[in-house]
Amino acid sequence: MPVFDDYKWDVYYFPPFEENGVMKIAGLSTGYTIRGEPRTQSDFPGDGIPKEAEEHLRRGMRASIPALAEKEMFDKRVCWCVDTPDLNFLITPHPDVSGLYLATGGTTPRAEHMR
Repeated sequence: MPVFDDYKWDVYYFPPFEENGVMKIAGLSTGYTIRGEPRTQSDFPGDGIPKEAEEHLRRGMRASIPALAEKEMFDKRVCWCVDTPDLNFLITPHPDVSGLYLATGGTTPRAEHMR
């Protein structure tokens, strides 16, 4: 569970790991469209994140935790989520299997309403 979730700036922070003090910082967005196979961190460790994604994170950090805003970012990667463009869930019957429904998409704030 995030220790801090800034819905205004769509940035959330996980607590620092006890063993090394490293924090995970993530941004909520409908992001990027995949064309073909996604590139994974394990196969392409130097890919990092798009420049606009880092700018999004830094804007949120400046607003909510300014002391971290200019700190070095490392081990940067894109999370391949299945957020839908409107951030709502997509729930639909399977086209070939009677009685089976598929549920995907949405986003973390939407999932919190399902508790």
